[in-house]
Amino acid sequence: MTERELSLMMEKKRPWRTTHANVIRAMRRGCTPDGVVSHPVRDSGIIAGICIISILVIVAIFVIGASISHAQVMQPARTGTASWYSTKSCHREGTSGIMANGRKLDDTKFTAASWDYPFGKKLRITNLDNKKSVVVVISDRGPAKRLYRQGRIVDLSKAAFESIAVLGKGIIKVMVEEV
Repeated sequence: MTERELSLMMEKKRPWRTTHANVIRAMRRGCTPDGVVSHPVRDSGIIAGICIISILVIVAIFVIGASISHAQVMQPARTGTASWYSTKSCHREGTSGIMANGRKLDDTKFTAASWDYPFGKKLRITNLDNKKSVVVVISDRGPAKRLYRQGRIVDLSKAAFESIAVLGKGIIKVMVEEV
């Protein structure tokens, strides 16, 4: 079927059966099944424009989606137990003293390990027995999953724990709040 025959069919408004073979033939000749002749240069520009717009829309959706997913909703205060850990206890357990964020554990800094908060998040940890509190930064993952399931919600660095309780106590009841 030639381009002329195709346009004559459309002018006479005769029913035209769209078969796969006819569509393929029409497309190879540079016209669409409805008889419109395509213009390769103009159509490629339109297609390129549509592609660029599609890419921009996808990027915008990704950026907006990423910013929404990274917008942290503050969690309500939680209560549970806390313990402390140090470089010495890490070496005793067979780990190297390198935290999950890739840095070396420093016993003198006010840091903590948690599964529930992102790295860099500041938390206020309050000892429920004496009401002392300390602000720590999440820099590691922990406590051990088995202990986490039993209610241990945070592991504090030695300095952080020492500022709100006596080290010999080992485990204390705490309230954790985001700062």
